[in-house]
Amino acid sequence: MPELPEVETVKRSLEPLIKGEQVINAKINYPNLLKNSSSEKFEEKLEGQIFSSICRRGKYLMFNFDSSLKMIVHLGMSGQLRYEKKNTDPKKHTHVFLELDSEYELRYVDVRKFGRIYIGTYDEVINESSWHKLGPEPLSKEFSFEEFFQVLNDYPKKKIKAVLLDQHAIAGIGNIYADEMLFRSKIHPRSLSGSIPKEIAKKLYKQMREVLKLGIENHGTTLNDYVDGLGDEGSFQFSLKAYGREGQECEYCSQEISKIKVAGRSTHICTNCQVKYC
Repeated sequence: MPELPEVETVKRSLEPLIKGEQVINAKINYPNLLKNSSSEKFEEKLEGQIFSSICRRGKYLMFNFDSSLKMIVHLGMSGQLRYEKKNTDPKKHTHVFLELDSEYELRYVDVRKFGRIYIGTYDEVINESSWHKLGPEPLSKEFSFEEFFQVLNDYPKKKIKAVLLDQHAIAGIGNIYADEMLFRSKIHPRSLSGSIPKEIAKKLYKQMREVLKLGIENHGTTLNDYVDGLGDEGSFQFSLKAYGREGQECEYCSQEISKIKVAGRSTHICTNCQVKYC
């Protein structure tokens, strides 16, 4: 699933390309993607709209137009937003075509079809999606360590990995980056959130921000379907120290990385280095 670094990369790759472009025709061939609109209303509302900007919140993108219309997109497990020439054959599983007043289209591709699209006024899309329920942005200047530590203590009996994955607690973190930040801060993912000492929590806060920034700098992690708006893959997969490295040596102690289940998710850890706080 695209996480904060991937969604931010999609935003950064698309925004300068579509800003000022007008939608001259909209077509959707998989209506189940729409969570608050019919296909007919979706296509009708978008026709003639001019893109002005894109905002990101957690794993969501909000497309702003030069009117009161907003469109929120969640990429689900395998969604892609691609800026492609009109005369190119669409990828298999392309479900949305926004024809622009240039030689390009903005296309939405989704193999697994878990993506979600909302369209309407700001209040409508905010209230009908989960945008307004998201926790703080982990890279925001306003999200200080003290606020992060308070989040941990708001869920004292919850496993730390489950807290990191909870979009109501902190927005944007998914399985890959949670494994990486816990490994690099040497915290066992089954540690109880409220039992992590303050000095150790400072290490996690630092690694949380560093790992996400590295993910963005490397244009995300491509393991399966993820690409940016131009169809380019990310490269952070080559810098992973824990996720997907089951059976390989831990770079700190040379013990093998293990795979366990935490919060219902596959989790990669070094049982020698990562300390469990109960």
